[in-house]
Amino acid sequence: MMRAMRQVRLGLVMVWLVGCSSSSSSSVDAPGSPIDGPVSGGADARVADAPTGGGSPDAPAGGADAPVVMADAPIEMPDAPVEMADAPSTPDASLCGNGVVDPGESCDTAIPGGNNGACPTMCTSLDLCTTATLTGAGTCQATCATQAVAATNGDGLCCPPATSANDDDCVNTAFRLTSLVLQDPHVYTSLLSGGASCDDITSTVNNAVAGDLTTDDGHGHLSLSPVALFQPLNDKAGATTQLEVVFPTCTSGATTMCTATGASPRFGPETATNSAADATDPCLDVIAGTHRDTYNNIDLPIPACVSSSFDLVSLQIPVVVPLGPGIPGTLFLSLEDVHVAATYHPSATNANDTIVHGLIRGFLTHTSAMNMGGHPSRLDANGLVLPLEGFLAGGSGNCSSLNDTDTDENASDTGGWYFYMNFTAVKTPYTEQ
Repeated sequence: MMRAMRQVRLGLVMVWLVGCSSSSSSSVDAPGSPIDGPVSGGADARVADAPTGGGSPDAPAGGADAPVVMADAPIEMPDAPVEMADAPSTPDASLCGNGVVDPGESCDTAIPGGNNGACPTMCTSLDLCTTATLTGAGTCQATCATQAVAATNGDGLCCPPATSANDDDCVNTAFRLTSLVLQDPHVYTSLLSGGASCDDITSTVNNAVAGDLTTDDGHGHLSLSPVALFQPLNDKAGATTQLEVVFPTCTSGATTMCTATGASPRFGPETATNSAADATDPCLDVIAGTHRDTYNNIDLPIPACVSSSFDLVSLQIPVVVPLGPGIPGTLFLSLEDVHVAATYHPSATNANDTIVHGLIRGFLTHTSAMNMGGHPSRLDANGLVLPLEGFLAGGSGNCSSLNDTDTDENASDTGGWYFYMNFTAVKTPYTEQ
């Protein structure tokens, strides 16, 4: 009986020990095991049912679910194959002339000119500062080799890196305007007649400007001296250079010399482009519908000519105000969207030392003509300010029954007047201070 009781106690102890062992293994995480929750990569940790009974010996005791963590296996990318380009082969001379550009050939002599792979027979450079020379003529190695033009005095070119120190063509060249004639629009006023008539005074204005360009201002200088400054002069067909409009101080007398300072009004520089050697059209034309046929014809710059454009050019012209004889004043004229062009013209002694058929085309806005905005246009006389709109047909307060107003082709719904002015100019000594 006592033995039986001892066996029962021993059995209960064993059951209790087994129970404690099972409970402990199911509630305490094994060393190194993950805590339930998100794992790297954003996926939730999942638990799998451990097999019971005849399951794996590694499964937790008591059939409890154990977390299963899959380690990311390293992925090895195989190296991409490297292909070595075949070295250029020596051309097989026997293949030249078979109509195919074979390895090592630049062209094939049997391919008709103008087709891909045809061999060049002559070379022409579109850049005046480079030359093109044919090498390998008549072979399947024919090519055009280019070379920069060296600095050479008197060739009319100033090609980088040439400067005025080693090429006299790199010196800035100034052309001073010797005439400036307003062709369109015309100027109308009733001031001269006291309101009795509306007079076209365009010729009076042009005569005043002509006087300013040729007469002394009382201080040994010309009253008006607009200058076209080429930086440098390059009059070769198709060439480009820099052009600036400057208003320097120019001496009067037999020999005119111009001097500009930092205070001299100037506009630009802008790129000026010469017409092509085979050009037939003028460098600048009249916009259709912006010129009245009854006004003077506009002289167009024919080839060989040069053209450029400026966003804004402002003129200050001394004039006699049409309020009575001898009343001085100043005309302020600000033109936008300005285009300038002229024809090179050689004299008997020097090539292209004058400019003829010059044309300035610019737009005067209504705002400017009303003496308003950032660039007002007006006529000033002894403190009296007269907006230019009152002198132009179609402007507010003008006496003419005509309407010369236009719309700027490069600005949406901007009303005003296109101005067309012809000019001539002559090469003039010029310095900067």
